[in-house]
Amino acid sequence: MKRAETLDKAKKSMSTQQAIDDFFDLYGQLLDDYDIRDKSEQIFNCDDAGWTGRKTSRQKVIGPTAAHTYRQILWCISISPRIH
Repeated sequence: MKRAETLDKAKKSMSTQQAIDDFFDLYGQLLDDYDIRDKSEQIFNCDDAGWTGRKTSRQKVIGPTAAHTYRQILWCISISPRIH
């Protein structure tokens, strides 16, 4: 389970109604410019996730630090309801 994160100042400043409206105006214009508004199979959402493979612990250990492997994956999901 992920821990809750506080909203940083940059994200907070972009969470205004004007910023959201501007984003969707630009997004709509891009859909029209690339003629993909009605082509949902060509629209994807991409997000990345990373993890170390370790469980977090509240215990503290005094000693040298150990190297840990960090893994990252990029997810790309189409908004189309059709499976190709």
